[in-house]
Amino acid sequence: MAVQMALKMTFFSNENKNQEEYKSSNSKQQFSLLQQLPTIDPRITLFWCFSLILVISLTSFSPLLKWLILSLIISANFRVGKFSLRTITRRFLLLLPLLIFLSLSIFFFGSRSSSPFPQKHALEILIRSLLVWGSLTSCFGLLRFEETLQALDRLRCPRSLTMMVGLTFRFLPLIRENIEHQHHALQSRLFGRLSWLRKLHLAKSIISHNFFQVFEKAQKIHWCLISRNFSGKWTSSPQHHLTWWEWGLIGLISLFNGVFLWWS
Repeated sequence: MAVQMALKMTFFSNENKNQEEYKSSNSKQQFSLLQQLPTIDPRITLFWCFSLILVISLTSFSPLLKWLILSLIISANFRVGKFSLRTITRRFLLLLPLLIFLSLSIFFFGSRSSSPFPQKHALEILIRSLLVWGSLTSCFGLLRFEETLQALDRLRCPRSLTMMVGLTFRFLPLIRENIEHQHHALQSRLFGRLSWLRKLHLAKSIISHNFFQVFEKAQKIHWCLISRNFSGKWTSSPQHHLTWWEWGLIGLISLFNGVFLWWS
């Protein structure tokens, strides 16, 4: 019996090892295939994003088929970017106040009303706002943060804009952490026994205090950068020359813009 158990254990261990080796070989093969795939320059992704916004903003509202095609394109961007439903919902909440206002305008203003904000224009602005939000969220989700900075730098955007985007992205988590600490401190000391008037007064004092604290922290960060020989130039990767298929993508995007603007 002991010999049989030992043989079974060695058989199962060898089988597990073979499965693990097969999985590792498959993963390495998939990774090598992904490495062989051509990577798109971040400038093309930004150009695609701005092209969608241009088409959505300038094209007319008359053929509804055109807006259905734009919606499918933006949905494909979300699919390629592998956005989760939770991420899309959280980003959608930023646009919720404008959507509520436009939705109420659709119901409260009639199409024959003498109001300067009729029903048709409210519906048009609502759809355009949704599509612009979707194009911005999906296209910038296709880029990592450092790729966005590289694209801005390679497109010769102003240095101040690139630095402002980079420092803001790194500075916002510090502000959020500071506000969360203050919120937890207030909750532990007050236990929610406050009137709404007192809460508003506390919120006003916290906002003013955080403003001066953030300004002081920004000065300290600036002094630290200067002490480390910061010259004002954003360090990025070396200049990348576009290949023939990337120029082909630019041509297809330009053709897409021309077709949709001509369709209007």
